[in-house]
Amino acid sequence: MKKRVVISSVAIVAAMIWAPVGNCAAKSKSTATARQERLRSCPVPPRPAPNMPAWLARLLAQEVGQDGAIAIQASPSVLVLGLQGEWMTIHADIPYSDVEPGAPLTLNGVDADVVFADSRGDLVAKFDQAAIRAIVSPPSALLTLEGRTTAGEPFSGSVAVVVRELGKK
Repeated sequence: MKKRVVISSVAIVAAMIWAPVGNCAAKSKSTATARQERLRSCPVPPRPAPNMPAWLARLLAQEVGQDGAIAIQASPSVLVLGLQGEWMTIHADIPYSDVEPGAPLTLNGVDADVVFADSRGDLVAKFDQAAIRAIVSPPSALLTLEGRTTAGEPFSGSVAVVVRELGKK
């Protein structure tokens, strides 16, 4: 997928920029060939460098290469049983254009009511919050988004949400 190439490219750039000071980082050549040689001898550091931005450290920590696995975020991240809410919104780390139009998109078996692209072009799906509350129970629930790409490959992503009863903490 295109996303893997982008993540790999960012990891390569990060390794070059935030590589630990030492044999490989000390080379001063800036030609493309020198950068490729340095990259081969200086793999991505196993842990982020102290001056690496937090967003990049999180990106590098993600496991790359799991077939069909995507990162998702849920909003709200805390479901309170007994409260009224219209939508459970899922933001997925997959381009909307890569999702098969008309293919089922489900969250723990509940079909999406609204599907669209966010400002970055990634998939956003809205699910009936009452239907989601009906299938979860305290203290937490694992929500799994499942769908299919335009290439016919399945994708999925999971996120844990806190589930509380009204009036209890």
